[in-house]
Amino acid sequence: MRFGSDDGRSGPATVGQTNMLRTILVEPPNEENFLVSEIVALPAGIELDNLARAAGDLLTRHESLRTTYVLGNRPTQVVAGSGSFDIQLYNDDGVSDGATAATIRRRLLSRPIDVLSVLPLRMAAVVRDGRPVTVVVAFSHVATDYHGLAVACRELVRLASEPESLTELPPPVQPLDIAVADAARPGRVWVAAARHWESLLSTAPLPVFALPEVPTGAQRCGDATMESEAVALATDHIARRLRATPSSVLPTATAAVAGALTNNSSCLITTMAANRVARNLRDHVGNLYQDAVLPVDVRTGTFDDYVRRSLGATLRAYSHGRFKARARA
Repeated sequence: MRFGSDDGRSGPATVGQTNMLRTILVEPPNEENFLVSEIVALPAGIELDNLARAAGDLLTRHESLRTTYVLGNRPTQVVAGSGSFDIQLYNDDGVSDGATAATIRRRLLSRPIDVLSVLPLRMAAVVRDGRPVTVVVAFSHVATDYHGLAVACRELVRLASEPESLTELPPPVQPLDIAVADAARPGRVWVAAARHWESLLSTAPLPVFALPEVPTGAQRCGDATMESEAVALATDHIARRLRATPSSVLPTATAAVAGALTNNSSCLITTMAANRVARNLRDHVGNLYQDAVLPVDVRTGTFDDYVRRSLGATLRAYSHGRFKARARA
């Protein structure tokens, strides 16, 4: 698969890219190796040539998917102008497509991507009767966040099934454009974001969850994922009733449980700021997500009172969701 049509370019990394680069360098690899991935079903009738062309057009459209990085005091993003990329093909017997795709996904996620030297993605397709039926993608988290992943997958399907639609898609905002905007952003905005973090971290109960010391090398904690239709329905109902958003209701519920368990009257919840308020960034394929810290007051009142009090804190948290990682540290 070939991509690109220019000589490439380079420039400073965005604050989102820099933050994720530092995270990858400091934190140990997790079970997904700082990759974001998706299994995408393709419409019937797509040929392999259509998929290869669509993948090339996707990389040509979005520079983040063909960017490597150079580290230093100020990391640099280097956009490849043109090149080629392999799509791995796996034959399927028509019975176990889902299992095959899931197996491929685990394989793509099994090792990290070295974004300093290779393109920040892997792609594979499940082929049945000579035609691709499913495509599995894995992108480095430096290249894109989960929102950008969804945009990329949506565009890939559209370009594979409707090649002529390429000219109908609006020109995307590129990470280098965002880096230019970052540099022009008033210094007081970055200072305000750093002070927001400092004020909350300096007054918060530390730790929120006090635990006994554990022997060196022992597992300190675990994590789990909960999927619940009941919680989703309840969250939407509460959000509508209180004219709030699900993104404020769920952290408040977490804080209410944490406060009850730990006897803390205020809890700090770390959530994610999508940083896509600007209309031209809503379909951006890149890493804009950064941490947002949300203080929730659970001293008195009902859960509705907690949510109402958290609304202002949520807005402040998200308004300071773009920050320079070094300043926060």
